[in-house]
Amino acid sequence: MSNQDGVQRRNLLWAIMALGFGQGSQAHAQSAGQMLEELAKAAAAKRAGLPTALPSLDDDLLLASSQNEGEAGIRAALLQGADAAVGRLGKADGFWGDARVRIPLPEPLSSMQKRLSPLRLSVPLDSFQMRLNRSAESMMPKAGAIFVDTIRSLTIDDVVKVLRGGATAGTDLLKAKSYTGLVSLMTPPMAEAVQASGAGPALDRIQARYGSEIERLGGWGSLKNYSGAPITLPAPPPPEVTAPATPPPPAAAAATKAKAGATKTKAVTALPIPPPPPPPPPPVVLDNPLKNQLIGFAVDRALDGLFVYIGEEERGIRQDPARRGSDLLKRVFGSL
Repeated sequence: MSNQDGVQRRNLLWAIMALGFGQGSQAHAQSAGQMLEELAKAAAAKRAGLPTALPSLDDDLLLASSQNEGEAGIRAALLQGADAAVGRLGKADGFWGDARVRIPLPEPLSSMQKRLSPLRLSVPLDSFQMRLNRSAESMMPKAGAIFVDTIRSLTIDDVVKVLRGGATAGTDLLKAKSYTGLVSLMTPPMAEAVQASGAGPALDRIQARYGSEIERLGGWGSLKNYSGAPITLPAPPPPEVTAPATPPPPAAAAATKAKAGATKTKAVTALPIPPPPPPPPPPVVLDNPLKNQLIGFAVDRALDGLFVYIGEEERGIRQDPARRGSDLLKRVFGSL
């Protein structure tokens, strides 16, 4: 695209935004100096540990790269929504304690759980479900970093759609553009979380205890839509190698060294040769198809929960002025 085309496109965007806002563009324009000053104040506040209205997920870099105020406002709103959702769900009972987003058991386990619960026989299934939700809670911090990169990819054309869209237009667009990529990126951290929470071994116990009943009910049909392909986890860090300490010289050697020093003759002490570093550990490959399908199910439901609360935050920013913490959000969404 030529520079002239780029200028024309930006001018067209400003015209559309002015029509959508119902006010002149001059009332909403923000100079580069004002933008930098606002970002500098926000960054200084964060470094000092003070509250800041801007989102906390690398927002100064993200907003500084914006080409106009509308784009910056959309990015800020989505960042604020993602930050709020990750913070809400990435803590103890974030998923497990919230019936709205709690990850259920896949069928037929969910139906079995409902039948056994009144008889107080569902404890193994309840424990398995809790471990699955704990897995989702523990991998939320990594999801936050992934969302930042995804929001960075929004284009100017996307901004127009969001500004003229409904209460969750930004969230819906983000989900449509990024869902497949997010599933791929979030599968390894979810797999690590499932391993760490004990949900993997719990599935083995469930299969051993209820296997015949599962088959009678049609098997793991609800997991068939999820891939059972091997999942490769990052290799664990190599063990640290500590160099052996040099033993102190015995008394006789110390006396000889002192005498040699008196006659200006330096003794040479051979240094120990450190052992070679161990080879890096190989990456961990999870190759159990059923467990990998379960991981895919958990990722899907965790993302559903994230987008529920990102959308809720966006709706609040659009409808409630008190939720628009920064002047930027007040200007962009104040006249919609």
